[in-house]
Amino acid sequence: DYQCVATCVKNRTGIFTFRDITTDRSDTAPNIIEGWDIRRELKFRIWHNFWDSMLLHCGKEVAERNIELQLHTFNFGYRKIESHWEGASNSSVYQARKFA
Repeated sequence: DYQCVATCVKNRTGIFTFRDITTDRSDTAPNIIEGWDIRRELKFRIWHNFWDSMLLHCGKEVAERNIELQLHTFNFGYRKIESHWEGASNSSVYQARKFA
């Protein structure tokens, strides 16, 4: 198992892996910390988890609605990204964006 081997190597060498949760990137401290947006890190690491756990204890309907809203937000963002790249493949849209 790769993860097991990677963990053993990290434990033997004493190298820590840092993670930027907003970009889902892992690397050594100097490469991650310089790009950290501390406010976003706090929001993702603490605030989101806090509200997710709080809303799970407010009843089934509230928990289901929270999950529904998260999925809607994810899908909306995904559609925006798809739309952007579809437009980039259209030469007239590409030119309009280039000079905007």
